[in-house]
Amino acid sequence: MKREKKVLAAAILAIVAIAAAFLSRSQGLEVETVAVAEQEITRTVLASGYFDAGEEREIVARYPLVLSEILVEAGDTVEKGQVLARADSSALEVEKRTLEAELSSLKAQLAASETNLPLQRSQAETAAAAAQETLAQAEREEAALAELFRSGAVPELEYRRAQSQLAAAQAQLQQAQAGLAEVKSAQNLLAQQRSQIDALSARLSLLEEQLSYHQVSAGVAGRVAEVYVKEGAVVGAGTPLFLLHSAELMIEAEVLAQDAPELKVGQRVIISGTVLKERELVGSLAKIHPRAVEKLSELGVTQRRVPVEINLEETPDSIRPGYPVDVEIVTAETKAPAVPKEAVFQLQGKDHVFKILNGKAALAPVETGLEGEDLVEIRSGLAVGDLVINNPPKELAEGTRIR
Repeated sequence: MKREKKVLAAAILAIVAIAAAFLSRSQGLEVETVAVAEQEITRTVLASGYFDAGEEREIVARYPLVLSEILVEAGDTVEKGQVLARADSSALEVEKRTLEAELSSLKAQLAASETNLPLQRSQAETAAAAAQETLAQAEREEAALAELFRSGAVPELEYRRAQSQLAAAQAQLQQAQAGLAEVKSAQNLLAQQRSQIDALSARLSLLEEQLSYHQVSAGVAGRVAEVYVKEGAVVGAGTPLFLLHSAELMIEAEVLAQDAPELKVGQRVIISGTVLKERELVGSLAKIHPRAVEKLSELGVTQRRVPVEINLEETPDSIRPGYPVDVEIVTAETKAPAVPKEAVFQLQGKDHVFKILNGKAALAPVETGLEGEDLVEIRSGLAVGDLVINNPPKELAEGTRIR
């Protein structure tokens, strides 16, 4: 009796299930539908990266220094040319004043010599010419009187007077020639003075350069990343003092090598990450490195990645070099009729969708275009407003009634 009751109950359940299935089939299959709509479709390449300084500048000591003041700390914002540190320059200042005084004295001497020398040269040349003429006249007179004296035509006293005049003319010429020699010597002294002035000027310029480096300045506007020294430190030439990051930041990232062929300089980049909270930044692809490098992923998988550099339109003040970010490089985008990717499937090697026609599922071949992360472009086969079935279930077939 009990067995008969169990059989009867099972039969009733089967009848109920068949009836429910029939009722469901007659009412139609419940599916998710979406309307074809014109939408923005983007294809992106994903990568992880980090903020980096657009320019990194290490400030080093150009000369041996004794640092007397350190004026900045790591994290400080600085302007180009701002003084970062000062070094003791008292000894150089004394040397500079001594050189300046010596140079001033030499320049004054040179100016006086250059003023007086032309007149001295003219006078010496005139005196030499006159002495030469006087000597020539005295030589002629002495020669004439010597002949007359030998013939007895003139007394000896007159001849001796002519000889004395000749000797005086010779002495006068020697004196004039000595004056010319002094002028030439003065000209040589001028050249020496000019050389001395040039040498002192060069020493003074070098000293001023040394003094300028005793005041250490920022070569770029930005932020102090590192301070390597302390007040009172004695440092040699070439010792690193500060590390500066420029105010403009950029992003260093790496993309998988298989995605790299889609990249082009100038492509739009969307930057996000926990350090930005809910904010997204926009940038552009600035550089694609020519060679892939081998990297080990977080899962321990060896991958080949291509380094890229991204310029930013703006950088929040709170961001620092080294902060991690996620980047999406937009490799293609368009606005066109689109459906979710899950609505499209392959049938005999061609793309199809199920669209709803008169309340029933109808197979529709479509031509697809750009495929984004969630959407796919429909170039033909559907019109804006058509209803298609998203994620069509396995039991769906041509002509299935839809509810």
